Amino acid sequence: MGFVSDDYGHLVEAAKFSPISSTDGLHRPLRNIAFKIAHATFGLNPAPYHLVLISLHLVLVGLLYRFVLLLGGGRYAAFIAAAIFGFFPRNHQSLFWVAAGQDTVVAICSLVACSAFLLHKGTGRSVSYFIALASFSIALGFKETATAILPLLLLVDLSHRIKNSNASPKHRWRAYVPFVIIAGAYLVWVFGERLFGPAEITQSFYRFQNASQSVKLAAKFILNMLLPLSSPVEVKEVVSGVLPFMTVSLGVLTIAIASFWLVRMDKLALTTGWILISMAPTAVFGFYTDRYLLMPFLGMAMLLGFIAEAIVGRARTNKLPIGLIITAALFLYVFASIARLSHYRRSWREAAVEIQTTMSETRRLYPGVPDASIFYFVNLTHSKESGQVYIFNTSVNGALWTWGYDRSVTAQRTFSSDNPHEQELVGLLLACKGDGGSDAVPANYILIFENGLIDVSGDCADRVIAMNQKKNPDLWK
Repeated sequence: MGFVSDDYGHLVEAAKFSPISSTDGLHRPLRNIAFKIAHATFGLNPAPYHLVLISLHLVLVGLLYRFVLLLGGGRYAAFIAAAIFGFFPRNHQSLFWVAAGQDTVVAICSLVACSAFLLHKGTGRSVSYFIALASFSIALGFKETATAILPLLLLVDLSHRIKNSNASPKHRWRAYVPFVIIAGAYLVWVFGERLFGPAEITQSFYRFQNASQSVKLAAKFILNMLLPLSSPVEVKEVVSGVLPFMTVSLGVLTIAIASFWLVRMDKLALTTGWILISMAPTAVFGFYTDRYLLMPFLGMAMLLGFIAEAIVGRARTNKLPIGLIITAALFLYVFASIARLSHYRRSWREAAVEIQTTMSETRRLYPGVPDASIFYFVNLTHSKESGQVYIFNTSVNGALWTWGYDRSVTAQRTFSSDNPHEQELVGLLLACKGDGGSDAVPANYILIFENGLIDVSGDCADRVIAMNQKKNPDLWK
């Protein structure tokens, strides 16, 4: 395994920024500090980073097991939930992509905060309360999706009250005051400049979707949780096909009936609420990628664990055969998931190799270039696996600098696609091959990715690039 995409941004490009800042400009200070500490400790050896990713995932699975027990589930429910979540194939980004480790940290903090808060509600211990508060604060330092932890704590409280109807509500609201203050300060920090600053200030990353778009995206989240072994699917793909629609509908109906019939109300409220709340931040901002299923699928795994335990528990006879059938189904899922995860692992490795090969070939063609030179890479691979395995989508500068170029050397790029403008650009540049112009050092370095790099640098390619950037600026964004 190696580095891809944002990894080069966080580890290489961000070196020139302050410890709490990074190239993406997002409000994630603890994440940025963590990457700088990791770079100072491990350098650019990818092995320790990937070992940390696996370790974080194992910690998350262990915390999920413990949380199910805290909710009143038995060991069987905890085992089922941990196994379903632990081998969920859509976790591939947080398992194999260094930049996605932040999502695992947020999920860990979420379970720690909710577990500690639940213990505080049951025992009144101050230590548990401060652990929950600290976990919430740490999570906010890693990613904005951690804002979902506050309503998750309310959900845990509601579940506790349903389970313990005689619990005293006295001063219950006071426990939330520090959390609300921290969340409010964080939101002002993130959105304050946009809301209260000059009118010309905008933040392109944070764009709220309208209600219908958010609902559609939420439906997409649920569909993809129900189809763990497939590539990402759109709602329209399922609705337009009879077989996919019937399959998904049957799955939703089966889980819904089993949930209401078998699962106790406090557990049902917590798990379904967890799913809805944890996918809300990304749905509201209009984002989907496989790693955003990490948090909501925790709720789905817990729900399935409770259903499985209830099925075995309610069986008056033949408990052992029923348990064996469920366990056998689980192992079939695990084996299929391992195969799928192995496929994703190969894809991430191939993505890293593609970057390494491209940069090595660039270095071979131009071992030394003047300061402030610009490389124009045309037809690079943006991503693969339906856009879920990233390659050159960001941080090409960081990749160049990793291969020894001066930090004043930068890159501009276009991506391989069916876009006719991209195909036209490739054709025009290939026609320039062999027309190197003068023997002087080229003003620009223009390389096309076509099963390897093709050097077309020269006056002809310079003219094509200049005209294309004026005519089709969107290709270069």
